[in-house]
Amino acid sequence: DWGSIDIRLSVEKGIIKTASVFTDSMDFELSERVTSALEGCSFQKDAMKNVLTGNEANDIISLFEKNL
Repeated sequence: DWGSIDIRLSVEKGIIKTASVFTDSMDFELSERVTSALEGCSFQKDAMKNVLTGNEANDIISLFEKNL
């Protein structure tokens, strides 16, 4: 199970310009992987899901599916 994750996005013209990810996950590289995957991505559910899947952040996919 998850603890917590906080994802803050700056979006311009439908594109994620910056992402800040904070988590209490034991995977210390998770926030960096999620940040690099999301920056430059289109701010659309399917696009974000695709880039996160491609960057081994699959546990976060379930959060998007529940909350978007």
